[in-house]
Amino acid sequence: MQRFRDDYRNKKIKSSIFTILQTAYTEASYFIEAINLKVDRFLPKPINAKLLLSYIDEQEEKLKTKRLIEEQQKLLNHYKQVIDDILIVVKTDTEGKIKYVNDKFCEISGYTQDEIIGKTHPEIVSHHTLMKKELFDEMWESVENLKPHHMVIRNQNKSGSSYWIDSYFYPITDANNNLFEVIAFSKDITAQIKQQKETENLYIKEFQDNITKAMHLYQTQFIKYIPLPTIIVDTEHTITEYNSEFENLMLNSTNIELYEKLLERTLKVTDILEVDNEFMIIESDIDSATINGIAKKFNIKSKNISHNQTLMSFINV
Repeated sequence: MQRFRDDYRNKKIKSSIFTILQTAYTEASYFIEAINLKVDRFLPKPINAKLLLSYIDEQEEKLKTKRLIEEQQKLLNHYKQVIDDILIVVKTDTEGKIKYVNDKFCEISGYTQDEIIGKTHPEIVSHHTLMKKELFDEMWESVENLKPHHMVIRNQNKSGSSYWIDSYFYPITDANNNLFEVIAFSKDITAQIKQQKETENLYIKEFQDNITKAMHLYQTQFIKYIPLPTIIVDTEHTITEYNSEFENLMLNSTNIELYEKLLERTLKVTDILEVDNEFMIIESDIDSATINGIAKKFNIKSKNISHNQTLMSFINV
């Protein structure tokens, strides 16, 4: 037994050593001490080769199983590391309380794990104020029926900035196929969403610009067909468009500077009309007005054609 005690020191150093004790002793105390020394198998004397080989085969199968489990665990850890490096991972219980988050969730949300674990999502993020509640009701209905669910979520981080994640929710069941927890794998798509919104804003601006250009073109063409001196005036009283009849009228003015301003698009109605109240110029019709540098009298008919443009025609009295 002393010799076995010496050998057992090697087993303490390397626990995987398989020990078989061959002995002729049958005393209970002897076996109790051997069990305390972590003996794996007992083999009585005289030696039974068939039994010995069965013990060895049994241990070999155990070692193979152990190595397989270790390899699978190593592979699972590798997969987990890959997922943690790429995706945002969150696990919740069936009540929605968070059981686990990886570092990427902490990075995007701005919260530490201590601030997150044990809380529900509405307690730490604001998607319930940014998105319809029905969308999350649909998600929980799916996972409670043991079906995966996909949705795009808008959240707010700890500092109040919005971020978007593309999320897949998977139900995890216990041995009885009852829902045990929910695990969500998400990808940060904030950059894509912001780029999409910028593109949409550019499209809207371009669309509005095209409408403005079309209206401008229409107005320019439109006043050409009015057989009276006609102008379009903006809210600053500046003449933005005019027809050839009005241009000829200004050419007849004794004040050459007025015609130069007209060509430069800097001429204002208040530069050419002699009226008591300049604000009445684009608000109502004017009877018997005098144009600077022209001896004739005119009636002026005004009409608002947009929120910032007025059409004015000059009728020779």
